Amino acid sequence: MITKIDKYGRLLIPKKLREARGLVAGTKFEFRWNDKSGELVLTPMISLSNPVSTLDEFGIPSFDFGIDEVMHYDFGAAIKKDRNYGH
Repeated sequence: MITKIDKYGRLLIPKKLREARGLVAGTKFEFRWNDKSGELVLTPMISLSNPVSTLDEFGIPSFDFGIDEVMHYDFGAAIKKDRNYGH
């Protein structure tokens, strides 16, 4: 996610990106450093009440429901299965 920080230290995330990712006021972020690109990476921390997905390094959406492990879900396979359902 690409964003800017204003003079008060708030993250400025474009509206279309907020809507696409389901980000709301109070969404907490995990900060980590990407050694390869030299960039600070922000990842939304997700709870059961705010199920936002993030893409991992392989482009697979992952969900963090506030537990220690991250569950990976293959949307491509699910969509294909749904489209073929009953045919």
